[in-house]
Amino acid sequence: MKYEELKLKSGAKLYVLPMPQVQTVALGVHVNVGARDEIWPKEAGLAHATEHMLFQGTEEFPDSKSISGHIESVGGMLNAFTWQEMTYYYNRLPCTERERGFRILSQQLQKSLFLPEKITSEMQSIIQETHRANDNPPQFLGYETYKVLYGDHPLGKRTLGLEESVVGFTKEDFRNFLNKFYYPSNFTFVAVGNIKPREAKKLFERYFPESTQKPRNAREFLKVSAIPQDTIIQKEIEQAHLFLGTTTCPSLDRNSVVLDTFKIMIGGGMSFPLFQEVRDKRGLCYEIRADYNSWSDVGLFYIYLGTDYKRKEEAKSAVIEVIQNSKKSPDLLEKAKLFAKGTIVSAFEDTENIIRSAGIEITSKGKPRSYQEKIEEIQSITIEEVEKAVDLYLSPERLTEISLVPKQK
Repeated sequence: MKYEELKLKSGAKLYVLPMPQVQTVALGVHVNVGARDEIWPKEAGLAHATEHMLFQGTEEFPDSKSISGHIESVGGMLNAFTWQEMTYYYNRLPCTERERGFRILSQQLQKSLFLPEKITSEMQSIIQETHRANDNPPQFLGYETYKVLYGDHPLGKRTLGLEESVVGFTKEDFRNFLNKFYYPSNFTFVAVGNIKPREAKKLFERYFPESTQKPRNAREFLKVSAIPQDTIIQKEIEQAHLFLGTTTCPSLDRNSVVLDTFKIMIGGGMSFPLFQEVRDKRGLCYEIRADYNSWSDVGLFYIYLGTDYKRKEEAKSAVIEVIQNSKKSPDLLEKAKLFAKGTIVSAFEDTENIIRSAGIEITSKGKPRSYQEKIEEIQSITIEEVEKAVDLYLSPERLTEISLVPKQK
């Protein structure tokens, strides 16, 4: 089961994963634009705000109720998300109703109205989203971690933007942004499920007929120039929240998949070292996790935990100990490979999971991959590669602490 790559008349790429055994079809449009492409501060948050506005009314579907109702009335779903280097729109429907998905995506990306009254109310919703994120310690600290570790690099920009810019966006701002980034050569189309490649191509060409000679959005390859410093932020909270992180390699670097696998080696679940050593045996936290994000020029590896302020340093030392003790363990590597294989195979049982993953992989790998390709890549990793990558990127002196602590401390 592999993706078939096709080229539309517009010049855009289409990836189709036929799954005749299922009864659904999932469709996605990947737009090669994200928060890092905005001009700050005047466009801060514009990529994400544009994503929101594409659900607020089109020529054929004048409001959010009619847009979502066209999909939900037959038991389907639709959604979108914006990250540093991508915006992705997708939906899933019963295969007998698949043409609804093409119609909605076409209307959203090509015929949105951007009515002033809708802009005003939706920008207020985004402000509420910002406030909610600020009230959530791990989420707030995650944004601060990006800012501290990336410094002036555009990847450090907050996807939600700045409140003062968001409330000032106008119809002209959205139209200009679409003209700049929403065109065929900046799109990648995906279809997954009970649909044949030729049919998917025919329908995408029918609903996205326009072509353009504009080149695909290209980004300058940039290095992180700033040296991050340990950062402690005080807030009216009860518990200390700690991120230990560092910048790493580009997404297409071999070390990227190695580090992504090491994330599983230490933090795959409750039976893995971070949970067992830091939480279960020492009682230093309730929640602990490792994560890894990779982008075109520089990635980010971090561990998050919440702990008692008085035990913060002990918890930090325990995390570093787990990293160093795990990097040479062939048993942990094999456990991580088996875990990854199981999660990948399970994810490919659900067309919604597949379509979401496809969007992320277009950003990080340039194209979506089958589960066989993913598994083969992970299986090829050696413990020597793991140790080398950990020594290169996750040594104690490279790890930066970003903490959110109770104000009185």
